[in-house]
Amino acid sequence: MHNPVLFITGGAQGIGRACVALFLEKGYKVGLFDQQVATAFVGEERVQHFLGDTTDSAAVAAALEATVARFGRLDVLCPCAGIHELGTLWEVSEKTFDRILEVNVKGVFLTLKHGVPWMLRQGSGSIVLIGSDQSFAPRAQSAAYATSKGAIAMMTQSLALDLTGKGIRVNAVCPGTIDTPLTQRILKALNRGPFEGPMGSPEQVAHWVYFLACAESQATSGSLVRL
Repeated sequence: MHNPVLFITGGAQGIGRACVALFLEKGYKVGLFDQQVATAFVGEERVQHFLGDTTDSAAVAAALEATVARFGRLDVLCPCAGIHELGTLWEVSEKTFDRILEVNVKGVFLTLKHGVPWMLRQGSGSIVLIGSDQSFAPRAQSAAYATSKGAIAMMTQSLALDLTGKGIRVNAVCPGTIDTPLTQRILKALNRGPFEGPMGSPEQVAHWVYFLACAESQATSGSLVRL
């Protein structure tokens, strides 16, 4: 049996890093694309690192091509990179709104645009997008982020329909509040004390990403799994 291959964006920290660690544990090889060095995996021969911005079409395309060239195939595609800035719709700056949509929507689009053709060539693959509880309903002070995650829900289901019968499944994990550096920064910006209620871990989300990627969920496509 071949050694399966994951390509992930935003794999240097948070949910992305937890996904890389779990997939490595499960025997995968990994193409890891991020704006920063994934220090946790430096020296790991099964990880190929790429530094870049997911909104750079040429950089994303080149990273995917290099991943397939080195590891021979592409089994799982996980566009995980995302950003969040607080603000109501009338308060958020145009620059901030554009940047959130560029990273959270266009960056995912470009990863899929350049990644899906590799899967089509081999006739198989699993795609797991990272949505949010805000893919279903927004939170206050989160207009741009909620807009972007609503788009991820529609992108997941649209792509699943277009890939029906082609051997490629598409699903999304939609977590609530997860203890990541991004979440801690947002809570600090809101000037709140300790988070009230259960906060999930990146590792919990990673396990759902892996489940949706592997054979155990082979009958599942077009699903938005709310955590």
